[in-house]
Amino acid sequence: SIMPELIHNASLIIDDIEDGSRTRRGAPSIHRRYGLERAINAANTLYFLPLQEIAGHDGLSARQRDEIYAVVIRMFTQAHLGQAQDLYWSGIAAAERACLAGRKETGGLILQTHAFKSAAAVKAIAEIACIAAKAPDNVRAAALRLAESWGTAFQMVDDVNNFAASPDWGKMRGEDVHEGKVTYPIHLAVLSLKGEHQRRLTEILGNDELRQSPAGLEEAMALVEASGGLDRCRAEARALLEADWPAFSAALPQTQAKLMLRAMLSSLIDLRFET
Repeated sequence: SIMPELIHNASLIIDDIEDGSRTRRGAPSIHRRYGLERAINAANTLYFLPLQEIAGHDGLSARQRDEIYAVVIRMFTQAHLGQAQDLYWSGIAAAERACLAGRKETGGLILQTHAFKSAAAVKAIAEIACIAAKAPDNVRAAALRLAESWGTAFQMVDDVNNFAASPDWGKMRGEDVHEGKVTYPIHLAVLSLKGEHQRRLTEILGNDELRQSPAGLEEAMALVEASGGLDRCRAEARALLEADWPAFSAALPQTQAKLMLRAMLSSLIDLRFET
């Protein structure tokens, strides 16, 4: 189905606009390349096109189409609620964000945002596949649990790769730090650092001018990398996948497709770029 690709690319265009991202996949972001108006219109069009795909699909019954419509609407709602949470985190004062980064409860709030914003589309794809295949309830439930965990884990790893220097990463290195965004690995770094190092990272994160200067940005990234927060974030992401895979695997027969799915999910969680 073309649905996942259309929806995913639409969300990337909007996300880059709202985050002020300069690059995507190694090239200027769509809104920087073609202008804000065209970018918004293109993204909204890509959101609606999948609904036409559902309506015109002759392999679906009327009941299946209604179920899929409901899934898509729920996905759009959850994803936009997650984006609203993400915008809230970005919109509060930098000093407040820095303070929140060091609170233990912040980790759960960030992961909830990921579960809505990033995992919603993965869950929708999994549920649509179950509806099309007429999968039993136990398979559908296991697939949705795995999809949410993996979607959340993927965003955690994506935020780790934000520190990558490799041109293969395709985005500005340290963009999250530069923008003062409290991501999960940054949160873990603040918790892991002690004494002067923790104080210094918090100071940089809370000061727009310092954080956005080349020297301040490099110092903050070095502190995050030295904290072990990036490796810890990867380990927690892997643990999410491992926790829900056994139930999903037990609900389905052993097939080549399942082995390929396992390999794909693992490879994307383990994806690394040079830092």
